[in-house]
Amino acid sequence: MSDPLPRRTRRPGSPAHLVPSVVEVSPADTIQRIIAGGLLARALDVFVELGCPQQLAIYGEQSAQELAKRVRAQPRQLATILNALLSDSIVNRTEIGHYVLGMTGQTLLADHENTMLPSVRINAHRLWRAAMDELTDTVRTGRAAVTDAHGGLYAYLEAHPETAALFDWYMESRTRRIAPAVARREFGATVVDLGGGTGHLLAAVLRAHRDATGVLVERESVARRARAYLEEQNIGGRWEVLAGDIFHTIPPGTDYVLASVLHNLDDARAGSLLAAVRDTMTADSRLWLIDMLTPGGSEPHPAHAIALRMLGLFATTERTVQQYTDLLTGAGLWPDRRMQSLPWGLSLITCTIAPPPAGS
Repeated sequence: MSDPLPRRTRRPGSPAHLVPSVVEVSPADTIQRIIAGGLLARALDVFVELGCPQQLAIYGEQSAQELAKRVRAQPRQLATILNALLSDSIVNRTEIGHYVLGMTGQTLLADHENTMLPSVRINAHRLWRAAMDELTDTVRTGRAAVTDAHGGLYAYLEAHPETAALFDWYMESRTRRIAPAVARREFGATVVDLGGGTGHLLAAVLRAHRDATGVLVERESVARRARAYLEEQNIGGRWEVLAGDIFHTIPPGTDYVLASVLHNLDDARAGSLLAAVRDTMTADSRLWLIDMLTPGGSEPHPAHAIALRMLGLFATTERTVQQYTDLLTGAGLWPDRRMQSLPWGLSLITCTIAPPPAGS
């Protein structure tokens, strides 16, 4: 006989009329929890869109009526949003029923060192939401219909500068958390960051390695923003930004970086890019890859959720360790078996063009 389902029972001394007699945890509860997760994510979008985190940070403890007045919302409806966010300490409620910004909610402030505000805002963007709305079609056809209609995500960003600025902020916030761990590694004389965005990772590496120089390759519009950012960093003239296609503009270097690039590409295009990089590398060069790797088992991992986002935007997905290894070896690259874990569930993989020494 299988074990009985767990039950929630009334605590001694608690009012019986306030506690259901039996609450069983069932498979249906699990489905409901998944549904609720999507609803809570939407509540978080509303909380951010109304500017509630900033108002709570500025004015402190407030009633729903006071906060509603400041964000131009209806008190009762706003209270529903606030109450939905209590369990994760996005907001906390005082004994008199007022609301304060919780520890988790602090990360929704733009100036927080680990701000999640750009992540919430980009995932609430209409294009990102539309891509998920059409996920069934993407799974059926193998095409990301929403972004394909605009010529791809990056073509959309070229045509919508405000969204491009938000996307830059989102990528910068992610890079800021991983950059110190990456910069601590040993780099050679010339670091080439392919598709390096506005240059946050490259700047961190050059600050940590005073004798190194760096080259960043990006699309023209992003390259302009990268030059502006790198000009403001304390790294002298040890950098260069090239505007070009990373498939064809690959300058010589000792170290090559592909950070969150390969998961945008299907296997054929990812293999072509890796082969192009490999053809530019020398025997002493290294390729540094930063990506999410999905675990082989059923354990929870951020990669599963990000894979859904990649599916909606690019019709691609995150790869397992074996899939990643096959991709690299197919391009004539040899990954180091020692992969470093990074924040956000990312991994750092190092490759050479020759087999690593025995025992490495």
